[in-house]
Amino acid sequence: MSRAVPISARGGGSSGAFGANRVVVLFTVSLLLVASAAGSFFAFCPASSRSIDETKHQRQLQQEQEEGVTGNLSASQSSQRGQQQVNGGQTGAAGEGEGAGGEGGAGGATGPGEQEEADENLSSGAAAKCPPSETILKHSLWHASGRYFHSMGVFPLCSMDACFNYSRCPTSPSQEPLVYSYWPGQHYFKDFNKTKWYTDDPAKACFFFVHVARGHPNEFADLEHWGETGANHVLISFSDSWSGPSPFGVASAMVMVTNAQATLMRTDFDTSIPLPQMWKNPPVELRNLPAGSARKYFLTFRGTRYLGNLKGNFRSAPEFKALHNGKDVVVLTRCGGSTNARILSEEPSLKPECDEDAKLYTQYDFADVMNTTFTLAPAGRQGSTYRFLEALTVGAIPVVVADNWRLPFDDIISWHHCLLRFPTDQMHRILPTLRAMDEPTIQRRQQECLRIYDKYLSSDEALLESVMLSLKAHMGVVMRRRRR
Repeated sequence: MSRAVPISARGGGSSGAFGANRVVVLFTVSLLLVASAAGSFFAFCPASSRSIDETKHQRQLQQEQEEGVTGNLSASQSSQRGQQQVNGGQTGAAGEGEGAGGEGGAGGATGPGEQEEADENLSSGAAAKCPPSETILKHSLWHASGRYFHSMGVFPLCSMDACFNYSRCPTSPSQEPLVYSYWPGQHYFKDFNKTKWYTDDPAKACFFFVHVARGHPNEFADLEHWGETGANHVLISFSDSWSGPSPFGVASAMVMVTNAQATLMRTDFDTSIPLPQMWKNPPVELRNLPAGSARKYFLTFRGTRYLGNLKGNFRSAPEFKALHNGKDVVVLTRCGGSTNARILSEEPSLKPECDEDAKLYTQYDFADVMNTTFTLAPAGRQGSTYRFLEALTVGAIPVVVADNWRLPFDDIISWHHCLLRFPTDQMHRILPTLRAMDEPTIQRRQQECLRIYDKYLSSDEALLESVMLSLKAHMGVVMRRRRR
């Protein structure tokens, strides 16, 4: 019986050459076999089109949109998602207005059953004739499910270095940047043309303010001084949802909005601003009452809840209403507004509960319930809420209940020494957390809230100072707050 002999032990001459040649031949044949196998493995396999997570997320979006879950998305955001889906179809446009909801789904995705089976095969390591047509990403999009005001990032990536033209702006910190406004703004921007920052000469402007509102054009590229990229433009909106064109139209412009979703806003480039003060005659004497036992209530809320609309409808959640004890915690809601009236006419079964809420609601005066240590500031039709400034006005400590909301002027204000915040699915933690705080700690928070309010938010003039301070912080002219 012959046995294998190591090549190194074989004789020289022709037999040695033959052995060496045989090694080369065997190696070449091996390569050909591997290549052939690979060729047969890939020859009839479709090209990879999108990630598993992306496809699953598209399917989830379609299901949620059909159920109205993504009602907080504007038409532009829905459209942009469609543009971002590789080889997928386009999403439909959402309606506009108070009760708008996103509709339309992702095209080109497999059905739920087919995709679940494919996902199961991949997770179990089952053999397949072809490699998966999806590229598996290491991250997951689980956090988007069931969250309010969560949109994937759709604005073009930008930083001050990449998207801002510093040559238009003063080089000395002692000089104020000038602002050209295409048309008058609203709320605390309405008298901006009377400030030291305003110029009617676009050639002198460092920034260009574009107030995004109904009645004004949203085709930003048509603006006279937009240029090719919209650099140094600031798009300002108080809308509950992004009401501009497709986010591709934003180009290199900054965004300054009240509905500031953290997954949309670009750090040190975009700015979160507060909703305006709508309380005309607040009892400012409450400011002098120290937080704690000197105040009538411990925690309060009085405001509207929203029927049939996931934007803010967690105010109708049993956990939210269960906070009310009628003693030191008062939580009052009503089903007011035109959208709620329409829904009640279509679903009269909701009326008895709304009538019960209204009866309790009218038993308490708004100024009375603001005599409180803490005030709930739950998201309404956007992450921001009017209760936020109202609480600060009377020296109450805001308790923010919102998902994915960037706090106003968070690039210049350190909010963590003032307010408290909770996700919408953690409302059960609110009272235990607040009651665990001792009175000196509570009063320190109150004093910090009053300091922040007086300096940054107490008037239209203070708010505009904060707007410009934020822009200058982005430019590096003033120091940004230290991010946690």
